[in-house]
Amino acid sequence: MGWFKKKSNQPKKRQPKRKKPRRKGPPKELISRNIWLKAELRKLKQIFERIKQNIQNMNNEIGNRNKSIRDIENKLNRMDKETIEYRNSHKSSVALIKQYNIEIAALQKEKVQLEKDIKTLTKQISILETIIPQVDDGNIDLESELDELLIEYNQIKGISFNNDKQFFDLVSVQNNHLHREYDYMKNDLTQGDQESTFIQPTIDNWSFANHFLTVAYYLFAIVLLLFLYQHFSMKKIYSTVFIVLLIGLYPYYIVPIERFLYFYAMYMYNFIRAEPVK
Repeated sequence: MGWFKKKSNQPKKRQPKRKKPRRKGPPKELISRNIWLKAELRKLKQIFERIKQNIQNMNNEIGNRNKSIRDIENKLNRMDKETIEYRNSHKSSVALIKQYNIEIAALQKEKVQLEKDIKTLTKQISILETIIPQVDDGNIDLESELDELLIEYNQIKGISFNNDKQFFDLVSVQNNHLHREYDYMKNDLTQGDQESTFIQPTIDNWSFANHFLTVAYYLFAIVLLLFLYQHFSMKKIYSTVFIVLLIGLYPYYIVPIERFLYFYAMYMYNFIRAEPVK
C-alpha cells in the first residue's frame, strides 16, 4: 500500500544549503541625512544654550533695571519730600521777609517821629540852658520862698511842730528831694546836650564827593600823561617834570584843602540855619 517506505542504504544526496539573504544596510542618503540631523541637533542645542544664557543675562539685566527703577523711585520720593520741604521753607521765608518789611516800615516811622522828638528836645534844651543859670543865681531867693511855701503848706495841712528839730528834719527831707530832682534834670540836660552836639566822624556827602573827585582825578591824570607823552620834548623837560609832580602829588595837597573848604562851607550853612554841625 505504500504506507511505509523502505529505507534504502544509499546515501542521501546532500542538498545544497540555501544562502541566507544578506541584510541590506540603510541607504547612504539615509545615513547622510541622519548625520546632518545630528549636526543640526547639536547646533540647535548650542543655540538653545546660548539663548538660555541670554535669557539668564536678560533676567539679570531686568533685575538690575528693576533695582535701578526702585532706586530712582526712592530718589524721586526723597526729592518730592525735599521739594515739599523747600516749598514750605520758601513760603515761611517769604512770610518772614514780609513781616520784616512791615517791621522795618514801622521802625522807619518811629525813627522819623524820634528825629522830630530830638529836634523838639534840642530846642527845649537850649531854652532850659538859658533858664538854669538864672535859677542857679537865684537859689537864695528860691530857698526863702520855699520856706514860706512850706510854712503855708503846713498851716493848710494842719501840721504843727513841737520844736524846731522836727521842722528842721522835715525841711531837710524836702530839700534833699529837691536836690535829687535838680540833679536828675541836670543829667538829662547834659545827655541831651551831648546828643545834640555830637559830631559824626564820617560824612556821607563828603564820602560821595571824595569818590567822585578821585575818579575825575585819575581820568584827568591819564589823559594829561598821554598828552605829555605824545608831545614830549627835551626843550620842555622842566615844565613837563613840574606838571608830572603836580599831578602825582595832587591827592596829598588837594584833599586837606577840600576838607577845609567843605567843613567851613557846611559850618557857615548850619550857622545860618542855626543847626548843630553834623
